[in-house]
Amino acid sequence: MSSTLDGKETQNSTSRTVKVVEISAGNKISRVTWKIENFPSLDTKVHRSEIFIVGGCKWQLLLYPKGNEVKYLSVYLNVPDATSLPNGWRRNADVCFCIINQATRKDTKREVAKHVFDALASNWGFSSFVPLTDLSPKTGYMSKGTIIMEVEVSVCDVINYSTDSAKIETVPNSEIEQGKESQNSTSQTIKVVEISADDNTSRVTWKIENFKSLDTKKRYSDTFIVGGCKWQLQICPAGDNVSNLSVYLNVADAASLPNGWSRYANFIICIINQIDGKGTKRKDSQNDIFDAQAIGWGFSSFIPLSDLCPKTGYMIEGTIIMEAEVSVRDVINYSTDITKPKTISKIEMEPQDRGIELDGNNAKMEDLKNKIESYEQELAMKDEEAKYKEMVIAKKDGEIAKKDGEIKELRASLELLEMRVEDMKAVAAGLRSHSYLSKFIPEGKSPTSKECSEEPIRSIGRVLKFLKEYQDPLRILASLVVVGSILFACFLAWKCSRILMKKTFNSPSLCAW
Repeated sequence: MSSTLDGKETQNSTSRTVKVVEISAGNKISRVTWKIENFPSLDTKVHRSEIFIVGGCKWQLLLYPKGNEVKYLSVYLNVPDATSLPNGWRRNADVCFCIINQATRKDTKREVAKHVFDALASNWGFSSFVPLTDLSPKTGYMSKGTIIMEVEVSVCDVINYSTDSAKIETVPNSEIEQGKESQNSTSQTIKVVEISADDNTSRVTWKIENFKSLDTKKRYSDTFIVGGCKWQLQICPAGDNVSNLSVYLNVADAASLPNGWSRYANFIICIINQIDGKGTKRKDSQNDIFDAQAIGWGFSSFIPLSDLCPKTGYMIEGTIIMEAEVSVRDVINYSTDITKPKTISKIEMEPQDRGIELDGNNAKMEDLKNKIESYEQELAMKDEEAKYKEMVIAKKDGEIAKKDGEIKELRASLELLEMRVEDMKAVAAGLRSHSYLSKFIPEGKSPTSKECSEEPIRSIGRVLKFLKEYQDPLRILASLVVVGSILFACFLAWKCSRILMKKTFNSPSLCAW
């Protein structure tokens, strides 16, 4: 939420260097970068940047590292020389606050505000800009203890002179000049009640009878005075091109005021619910500037026309009651130029009439269009560059994944090879301990002893000689077992046949055979 600071800043604030980049040729729009190092170690309540100039005015950024009585980072744009400026000074500016996400700029936090800076509100910003818990390396808003603020300031209007010598003319009620109305509209009686002793705030009650029978497009109240200025209420009974009641507050004598006039005012407009006061419809407007280019402000869609009936309470016996509270904060009521310009009402002009062309505006518009096109082209190029970088990163990620797979396969092959080596070591150990190798090992020595490995050539010769003579002992043993089994089987067969023949034939000659 945008807000202003209450009271003066503490004296323990310190300055921080800022970088200013002009966006417009006339220095009316600039981008300010404020790099704050060692942010977690800041122990002051308010930190202020260096003073910079935009639109010919001095500006300064204010930052609350621990929050302005909230658990959020608070940031404001301030007019540092407000106390030395003359009475009546004003700066109308648009501000865009950003805190850069240093990990990914897509997540950069942005807030936009439009404000009129003056003696009553010399600073404006956001008390709850970003939660303090988000200021960490994990979120990207802080890297290596550093946060980066970026603020774009666009100065729309500047008044920088005194109004002390100007006499503000007040007009008695009996001499109030009625505002100009359309030929088919009539004035309605109003009641004015002063709320403040200095007549800067008043409550106005406007009772409109026979509302349903009004056949005019616009209806105006009597002129009344608040803060020494003439005002007038206006309604559109059938709506201002909408199906709602339209209500506005106008400067009644705008056509007769000198060049450079302005009124800075707040106002509240209500339509009274005559059955239940709690149902009263209310809308308010803050910090509106009335001048030659905008002589009236209000609400085109205040309340649906269908709600203006006895059933809802907003109209009883054909009468509606409007109530407006007007508070005038500042008045400039004298000429700043010999030439008196033509004044145009934003309320009365049609939308297509608002773009009135003045001398030199065409060139400015063309220049502005060219700048917008150049910004769009630059943005498109940056988008293409970002897409290309994303493609490169994706390709590298694929290559890394492929390398990781190859590394995993090599590790598996290495583990298998290590297992086979261990098996070979076990077989070698078994061969060393085999009994028939003892012939090639000196007495009292181990097969793995140093002495056994001193004459490898002679040891190899002995092994070859043994294999030539005996070949495989196990194979020879198996052959002997097989031959012995066969001979034993033949012997048993012969013995059995002889006994069988003796019992069968009982012949001594056969038995002898």
